[in-house]
Amino acid sequence: MTKILLTGAHGKMGQTVVQAAALDPEVKIVGLIDKEDRLEEALMTAADCIIDFSVHHFSRELVGAALSHSLPLVIGTTGHTPEELERIKEAAQKIPIVMSPNFSLGVNLLELMVHTATVVLGKSYDKAIIDIHHNTKLDAPSGTAKRLFDVLMAAEKMNEEPSKNLASKEKLPPKLPQIHSIRAGTVVGVHTVLYCGPGEVVELTHRAENRFPFAHGSLKAAKWIVGKPPAIYSMRDVLGLGPLQ
Repeated sequence: MTKILLTGAHGKMGQTVVQAAALDPEVKIVGLIDKEDRLEEALMTAADCIIDFSVHHFSRELVGAALSHSLPLVIGTTGHTPEELERIKEAAQKIPIVMSPNFSLGVNLLELMVHTATVVLGKSYDKAIIDIHHNTKLDAPSGTAKRLFDVLMAAEKMNEEPSKNLASKEKLPPKLPQIHSIRAGTVVGVHTVLYCGPGEVVELTHRAENRFPFAHGSLKAAKWIVGKPPAIYSMRDVLGLGPLQ
């Protein structure tokens, strides 16, 4: 059984992780931390791993505590500053860290589909990413939207032919994909990647109906990360998918 200390326990994702853990006989939540609690006191419990769904500016304290107790980290919080990300990378030289903007199986499948579509359709198609979330989400674009952008741009580089106007054959200047973020209502999360070409539009969409896919994925990551060597891992590593080709 993997014993877990959960930070951000009172948030929407934290509460869902607690519910998901109650249904999983392979894990046990041994500590709950939120903004009114003292992290060092919670670390007195015999945890095997920390799952973090708090806020990005908590990362310095969180990483320091994880290092001092040699605890693996599963980070689902997004919106980190460059300085905070650098601190996390430094910590990963000493402890294993799974860091993912989205733990759902469906979104990891979407990444593979985006990679394939970008390679096949090429640079002549205009591309856009739309992310829709509830009106209390703090960061925009979402971490998942940024990840899809990175996947798309990496695949774009595999198209060696320069972008051309299909009518005149003129070379076109490079055009970055647009990202549009919508914050409205109680939407859990919808991500769409659009490919708009001559006479056709291709849409790849993932819709999260609730937060359980993310919670189950974070628990899977916590069970997987214990005992791994220091490094930063992705959800693709947890799922054994390997790098995108």
